[in-house]
Amino acid sequence: MRRQYLSGGLPVPEGMDAKYRASFRRMLDLVAELHRSGVTIVAGTDALPGFSLHRELELYVQAGIPNADVLRIATLTAAQILKRDHDLGTIEAGKLADFIIVDGDPTRNMSDIRRIVTVVKDGLVFDPNALYAEVGVRQ
Repeated sequence: MRRQYLSGGLPVPEGMDAKYRASFRRMLDLVAELHRSGVTIVAGTDALPGFSLHRELELYVQAGIPNADVLRIATLTAAQILKRDHDLGTIEAGKLADFIIVDGDPTRNMSDIRRIVTVVKDGLVFDPNALYAEVGVRQ
């Protein structure tokens, strides 16, 4: 996985850079149109869990979806789709304590979602730096 992320993926063929960028922009435009049209979008990626989701949320904002909507997509909407919103998706008394604390305000800058200070999972508190060190991630 480390090698894959450090390699940067496949090279863009000679002379295709502008076409690839335009194609990517069209993909973002499609996601924005789906959102505006009321199509349910659920955040989730087949890539490395715990890392790639951050980029996906940033791309939703880049597509034009408001930050608050993107956070809702990643939390409450996902819980609703899984029919788990009775115990997940929002921070409320009686719900499971699964959340992160970030140094920043992702309602203003979605990239702040990467600045995790504390992880709470099943009511247990974790230090993200210790978690990263455990799996060999250098920050």
